[in-house]
Amino acid sequence: MDSQPAISVTELEARIAQISSDIALQQEVLKGLERKKSAAQRQLNAIRDPVARLPLEISSEIFLGCLTSPRKPGAHIAPLLFLNICNTWTDIALSTPALWDAIELDFRGADCLRSWLPRSGKRMLTIALYRGLDHSVVEVLNQYATQIKHLTLREEADDELHTLAVAVESFPQLGTLIMGGLLDEYDDYAIFSSSVVLNLLRLAPNLVEFTLEAVDGLHVADSPNLILSRLTSLKFNRLYDAEGILLHLTTPALETLDLPHDSITNATFSLFFRRSSPPLEKLVLSYSRGDLIQVPSSVRHLELDADGMAVASVFSGLQNLPSDYLQNLQTLILRIHAFNLAEIVPSSYDALFHFLSPRYTVARLDLICSYADRQPSEHVCEVFRHLVDRGMQVWIGDDEYNYLPGWLQQPNGMTLTSDYEAFKRDRMRNWFPVDG
Repeated sequence: MDSQPAISVTELEARIAQISSDIALQQEVLKGLERKKSAAQRQLNAIRDPVARLPLEISSEIFLGCLTSPRKPGAHIAPLLFLNICNTWTDIALSTPALWDAIELDFRGADCLRSWLPRSGKRMLTIALYRGLDHSVVEVLNQYATQIKHLTLREEADDELHTLAVAVESFPQLGTLIMGGLLDEYDDYAIFSSSVVLNLLRLAPNLVEFTLEAVDGLHVADSPNLILSRLTSLKFNRLYDAEGILLHLTTPALETLDLPHDSITNATFSLFFRRSSPPLEKLVLSYSRGDLIQVPSSVRHLELDADGMAVASVFSGLQNLPSDYLQNLQTLILRIHAFNLAEIVPSSYDALFHFLSPRYTVARLDLICSYADRQPSEHVCEVFRHLVDRGMQVWIGDDEYNYLPGWLQQPNGMTLTSDYEAFKRDRMRNWFPVDG
């Protein structure tokens, strides 16, 4: 039997190299065929596509209707998806600037911004960046600073925010600014200095809405007073210290203020309103002290957040207000966290009814607690019935369930006693005088 000739190592290596070369060549051939197939498919799509026969105005509106919010870049998500269908769709997408006037990035994506934003033409821009700031991104933002209308910046620290504040001369069109921590699953707070926040605000003289949330480290710093003459909405959420901002702001047009009151002294709170004299209509406060007399009388919507320990203080604070105070109030919302609604004592309800009695403008009352394992007394239910009959919308319960309708239907065998007539004459008339 003939034996096969021995093959040397060198010959085997040469054979493997040749096979690898042949494979690479065939892979290039395959890639070329894939490109030809893709081009042919795009041509076929264009021929079959009814969109291609529509006027640009109509096809653009169809494309705009396919957008999702937030507008994140993705090959399989509009508007980038439109670039991968056919040449006609690509032309339509690139001829529709409104498709590209908003973007949200949760990574450092200067290259993406450089390719995306030019397609928006001269439109006003909405940009949201999550951990997205670096020097290259700051350069892009500076390039489009005059077009940015809405800007969201969420970072862990303020280093890059400082870079942005130094690099950009102005955001003249900026109307909405949201800044803060990442609000991720770790629920971490960002560390911002008040000086950096104020420096960014100085770049936006026409700012209308400003939100700052999930931030710590806002120490009080020496800074000149900043007047934001067009600001109508100022919201602080989950801030350990808001004084470092509020001390230096003057907002003469402010209509909505959402404020963590516990982090601001009474003096700062009062000085802010005296300095700004705003036409405030909506005020949301985290409440812990009975100092509601500092609330501007122009307020129409008042929302107080408190924990269970402050319940009595909230109600007594309302009761102690002068009867001619908050005469424009239309909505009162009381949120009491980690608290059983049944633990509200009758005297607290009395204080609430005493507050509502002279304020016929109040059209909505929300009393929101964590839960309720029993209803209040009969006479309390009857006063609530009177409020409803007066035309007030009343919600008593948690965020999902209103207990009041069940209470007013007299569940669990509740009946009105004969003593109620005396109660109605002597007590309710003091709260809600009947005309005539």
